[in-house]
Amino acid sequence: MSHKNSLLVISQAFPPEKGGNASRIHDLTRFMTDEWDVTVVAPAKCYPHGEYDFTWQRHQRENIDGVEVHRLWAWQPTDPDPSFVSRIAYYVTFAIHAFLWSAFNIRDTDVMMTSSPPLFTGFVASPFAKVLDIPWVLDIRDVWIDVSVSFGFISEGGLAERLSKAYRKWEFGVASLVTVTTAGTVDILDDEYDITAPVAVIPNGVDVDSFKPRDKSDPDGPVLIYTGTIGHAQALEVCVEAIDNLTNPDLTFQIVGDGDLREILEQKATDLGIEDRVEFTGFVSREQVPGMLSQATIGIAPIKTDDSLRYAVPTKLYEYMACALPVIAVGEGAIEQFVDASDAGVVAEDDPEAIAAHIDTLLSDQEWRQELGTNGRTHVVDHYDRQVIALEFSDRLSTLIDQESTRTDQPPA
Repeated sequence: MSHKNSLLVISQAFPPEKGGNASRIHDLTRFMTDEWDVTVVAPAKCYPHGEYDFTWQRHQRENIDGVEVHRLWAWQPTDPDPSFVSRIAYYVTFAIHAFLWSAFNIRDTDVMMTSSPPLFTGFVASPFAKVLDIPWVLDIRDVWIDVSVSFGFISEGGLAERLSKAYRKWEFGVASLVTVTTAGTVDILDDEYDITAPVAVIPNGVDVDSFKPRDKSDPDGPVLIYTGTIGHAQALEVCVEAIDNLTNPDLTFQIVGDGDLREILEQKATDLGIEDRVEFTGFVSREQVPGMLSQATIGIAPIKTDDSLRYAVPTKLYEYMACALPVIAVGEGAIEQFVDASDAGVVAEDDPEAIAAHIDTLLSDQEWRQELGTNGRTHVVDHYDRQVIALEFSDRLSTLIDQESTRTDQPPA
């Protein structure tokens, strides 16, 4: 049996937890197990907050799809909308525990990878990269610091922002490879930090064998579907308002997921008198999502119009397209470019009337909807199959090991 290189991944979330981070790391790692010994270190199951019972268990080891997963105790927020202190405790206690665990288990690791946000996962790998010269892949899913400032979570120019950016700049000087999800993220980070480390775009994608069109049952009426977090970056309030502007009274807006702003959206639907047309399912298992998408009529992916979000392409878009669902995207920048390149849907302004007009137009033309759905499915199969992305990432990591080995074997000048 040929020797496998070993990859150690530090991630704040991993299935059965929900969210984009969990699914990204799960799919990347599980498709690499033929070539790599993959270990993931994550905290006790906690996200979405309030969905899991608090535990004091220090360490739990399990195997998920060939990946060895070590869940370490960390503070676990139990409120669906945790306080700032509770969130920070969740991040920091996990980083400390993961660092201590890694210190005793790092010996045979060939590459370390951390997924951010949160920023704190980098605290685990950076000392080993600096002191032990272990190659470190810094995976940045979004520009968390800039978004936090833009939405008022931290003060612009304040101590938290300055310390966060100073640490991030130091990370870029230590990491062997920086990976991001979109080319727009590269531009933002390079302008801010003048990155000297190699940078690679490892896009989000979708498991096209799991997310695929399924036979529809007899529908009760058209369904507009949203899947994912109900958070501050998603322009969901205008989407709810759009339902009140439709000429088609039979459409149901199905919001699959949960988050900080759910109660606000529920109240908005009640205030508009459309609570019977806006359905909140809460979080569902990932296995249920493809079937729900296949039963829907249109998928919607709304991002608030904000300069700090122009880089973003949400994972849900790939999943909608894989299920041959025509899409409406709301937002500017990378999300517009993605929808235009795929010809899988339309882009609407962040405005209820504009969104409603696009919904009405799509509902009136079944042939066009089918064409857009077919285009989307073809696009993600050709370009965003997560298994293909994972195998390409595996090759890049193997090259990284070879480069690091060559560098360290060279005699000093």
